[in-house]
Amino acid sequence: TNGNGVFVSDEATANWALANTGLPDLNILSMATTGSYVLAGYKGGVYATTNNGTLWQSPNVLLNIPSYSSITGIQFSTDRVFISTPN
Repeated sequence: TNGNGVFVSDEATANWALANTGLPDLNILSMATTGSYVLAGYKGGVYATTNNGTLWQSPNVLLNIPSYSSITGIQFSTDRVFISTPN
C-alpha cells in the first residue's frame, strides 16, 4: 500500500477508511483471510485482526520471522499458516 496501511470498506456503501490501529508498519505487502481472521504481511512479520481491522495484533506464533524478511505471500491450510518471502 506504499505506506498507507490497510483500508476497509463495508459492502453496502463502499466507503473506504483507514484501519491501521496496532500495525507496526504501514507498508503492507500481502493480505489473506480465513474465517474471521485477516492477516497482513509486512517487512519483518505478520499481524492479525479478528474485528475487521479495528485492532491489529501480533499472532505471537510468528515470532521467529527475521526482521529483514518481506512477507509477500500468506496462505492457509487446515491448521497452519504459511508465509513466503523473496529473500
